[in-house]
Amino acid sequence: MTAFLEQTHASVRRWTAPEPDALRPEAEWGFEKTLDSAIEAFAQRNGYRVERLSFSHPEELSPLIADLHAKWYGEHGIEAKRLLVESFILMDPHRALRAGLVPFWMFFNMLPSHASLTRYLDGRPPFDEIAMMLFSHGVRSIGLAAIEDWDQCLAKARKQGYYVGVDRRAYPQDFATFVNYSRDLERRFGNVNRVLPPMPYATARDFIRSHSAGTRLSWTA
Repeated sequence: MTAFLEQTHASVRRWTAPEPDALRPEAEWGFEKTLDSAIEAFAQRNGYRVERLSFSHPEELSPLIADLHAKWYGEHGIEAKRLLVESFILMDPHRALRAGLVPFWMFFNMLPSHASLTRYLDGRPPFDEIAMMLFSHGVRSIGLAAIEDWDQCLAKARKQGYYVGVDRRAYPQDFATFVNYSRDLERRFGNVNRVLPPMPYATARDFIRSHSAGTRLSWTA
């Protein structure tokens, strides 16, 4: 905190924040427990079985989902050699699937997401290409991963690492990226159309179940 305030030439070094009055969930993430009874009742009326995929942080699924896609591609004769890094709301699952890109979704543009991506890249053979979308939230805030940090991730590509619709000089005030990322994806991969069958539900379930050891994920019936 002190280092950040010094870097931004702030005139304050401390302030008094109001005391929290309760532990409250953030509305953007998570599951509302009151839905349980409605889901169970619907399943019982219609002869369905309820299964639960549980995790403590949205980004925890990202490495497994990336590996699941890589395996699915390989089973259909597509080399999983290109990684598409998606960032918060910047994503295009349909384009990734059509182009045979392995998707890795990042929770945000902060240092924890940078660390998550770095761990994934360091824990497997290098991709030939790494294409990265990068969300801009408009402020140089505490914990922001600098553009140079993201450059290091792209440098891990065996052949080529590049941004998709990102102006390096403008980040994290690169608001044009919200339009440019889609255009850049189309320009780079619009002529690639891999034909893949829909992935069966059981394939995804069984893969995640068998690869979730050592994680905080669970898929239960």
